[in-house]
Amino acid sequence: MFSSYKVYNPGLHFAFLVSAKTWQGIWAVGFEELAMAKEQGDGWRSDSKYVKLQAILDLCKRFGVNVPQKEVVMGYPLKLMVVEKLTSLNASWVVFESNRHQRRDMEFIADKFPCNMVMINENGELVIIKMQPLTSGEFTSGGSPASILPSPL
Repeated sequence: MFSSYKVYNPGLHFAFLVSAKTWQGIWAVGFEELAMAKEQGDGWRSDSKYVKLQAILDLCKRFGVNVPQKEVVMGYPLKLMVVEKLTSLNASWVVFESNRHQRRDMEFIADKFPCNMVMINENGELVIIKMQPLTSGEFTSGGSPASILPSPL
């Protein structure tokens, strides 16, 4: 089973594969819960599940995409299910949750699917896994590929 967040913006598709586990774990939390945690003060900043979710929202906001919708997909083998889902979403960006057990699956997916891939770590920082060459001019920043990623909280 894996949870995916999908968002849509004309010309730019994101697929956030935030968890690929046999249980939903921390990604059972929704955007509403993040909003409620923020209302209660700054304590949410010390909880990695909220920090990761906020990083995803920041990335969406940076590229002007709509609020993601969560979807849970079950099947086996997991890595083939992920590739199938990415293909159906026509994703140009994929964001993975940091998980040492997923490393081989991320490498398999990176080899099979042509898109930009980053991993979000426990601190909400993004680590580049794979970047595609900029051919459509959608990003005209003169900096490195990391310059298009949001800064950590």
